[in-house]
Amino acid sequence: MGSVTDKVLHATTNPLLITHAQAEASVNSQPTPKNLIVPLDGSQLAGPVLSHVEALAAALGLNVILVRVAASSNDYYRYIVMSMGAGIATSRFDEYSHQAEAEATAYLEKVKEQLSGKGVTSVEERLVTWSAVGAILNLAQETPDSLVVITPRPLRR
Repeated sequence: MGSVTDKVLHATTNPLLITHAQAEASVNSQPTPKNLIVPLDGSQLAGPVLSHVEALAAALGLNVILVRVAASSNDYYRYIVMSMGAGIATSRFDEYSHQAEAEATAYLEKVKEQLSGKGVTSVEERLVTWSAVGAILNLAQETPDSLVVITPRPLRR
C-alpha cells in the first residue's frame, strides 16, 4: 500500500474502498464482485460495517460471507503457556475452545438474521480456528470475485 493510501486509511472516518493496482488490467476487465467477505470479531467496533454491507449486498445482489475466528484449544494452550509458563493443566482448554466456538456461532447467526431482516437474501457463516489475518486472506484467495469489507481498529493516540 502506498504512503498516501495508508495515511488516508488511518485518518478518515468515512468508508473507504481500496483496490490493488494492476498494471496491465483495464477498468473494463476488472471482475464484478459477487461476494462480500465480512470479518467480524464480535466487538461493537465491527458492527458499523454492517450498514455498508446491507446497502452493497441489497443494491448489487451480492452474497455475504460472515467470518468469525475462534481460538482453538491449541491457541489457548499456547497463550497460557507463553504468558504463565509451563506446568499448566490443559484439561479445560477443549472446554474453553468449545465455549468460544458456541459463542462465535451464536453471534454469526444473530448477524445473519439481522442482515436477512434488512433484505440481504444470501448470507453464509464461516467459523474458523486460525489466525484472523490468515483466515481472511485464505478465504479471499479461495473466493473468486470477492470484496473484503472490514473495519480497522481506531489508532490509539
